[in-house]
Amino acid sequence: MTSIILKKSILRLVIAYLFLAITSNAQAQATSVGPIVGGSILTDGSSNSSWSSLTNLTSSDGSAASTTALVLGGTSQEILMTGLGLSVPSTATIDGIVLDVRVKASGALGYIVRDNSVMLIVGGSVQGSDHASGSNWTGSFVNRTLGSSSDKWGVALTPAMVNDPDFGIAFSVQYVGLVLPTASIDYMAVTVHYTVPPLPVTINSFTASAKTGYNHLAWQTYSEINNDVFIVQKSLDGTAFHDIAIIKGAGSSNTVQNYSYDDNNLTFNKEYYRLIQKDVDGSVTIYSIISVSGSSELDASIVQLSSGENNLVISNCQGQSIEVVFSDLNGKILFNESVVATCNNYCISLNDKLPIYEPVVIRASYGGQAFAEHFVMSR
Repeated sequence: MTSIILKKSILRLVIAYLFLAITSNAQAQATSVGPIVGGSILTDGSSNSSWSSLTNLTSSDGSAASTTALVLGGTSQEILMTGLGLSVPSTATIDGIVLDVRVKASGALGYIVRDNSVMLIVGGSVQGSDHASGSNWTGSFVNRTLGSSSDKWGVALTPAMVNDPDFGIAFSVQYVGLVLPTASIDYMAVTVHYTVPPLPVTINSFTASAKTGYNHLAWQTYSEINNDVFIVQKSLDGTAFHDIAIIKGAGSSNTVQNYSYDDNNLTFNKEYYRLIQKDVDGSVTIYSIISVSGSSELDASIVQLSSGENNLVISNCQGQSIEVVFSDLNGKILFNESVVATCNNYCISLNDKLPIYEPVVIRASYGGQAFAEHFVMSR
């Protein structure tokens, strides 16, 4: 009697843990991003005195962008620095804008250089309050800070505005020197301060563990605000998710709440899960992904006899309580059996229990060990 032993494989019995942000109370979070140098540094192209070496604005290293007066009492072109590449959360409140700039003035026969105009660029246009200082620049580089963590520069800023590639700073200087004063800027960068509102639900932990025939999901919340439901989603590749359960939330709560769900529709592959929390107003928060994979190996195989009969053979199992489940790739149960093995090798025929030419998942487990295999019967 000839037999072909197909490969064994591991099911899953590893517990995957994901600990999310842990806070005892849901509070707004004040934060900032920057200082950031814009990815686009140009001038307004006017007939005023032009700037040279604008790329020197990207680092504070003594190599400066500079402009020299063409007319006494004149002004320079505007430096337009945009393309900050910001991604402030859409739910945030913009609190303030800070500009860090390093400047100096020079000239052969006396010089006076001052800010002419320092304003925001919003939506591609210069607007808001002018932050130009009336102070004269000195003959050595000085670090200056314009604006503050609570100064919005006279504009009702939103995350969409500051995230726009056309958001930035417009900066020009004026000359009062006697003979060709020069203005030099060594560095220019922007910091955005903002506050993120508290999450409607504060998740303490989200775990997944493999059990015999199912995966057990559990999560815990520290606090909830207007929480309607949790949506449990599943994926086989960690990218394309679909809903598998909706669990009612606690509404509003300041005490620990525990939730769980058992996924009985298992497949052969590694499985990924994530939670989506939905507020009573319909807004949602998507939490990070966890997965379940790996297990101790059950000594089992699918054996095809020369007669064309296909059998599942589980070895070294006498006296063990064995659970066998056959399902399609959507998790539909085609056959299941729980039995105590009366001999060392338990054998069950597949031919009368499975469809022909359709992929199925063969699973068996006992004593914390598991076996799973994709199988297509072709008799």
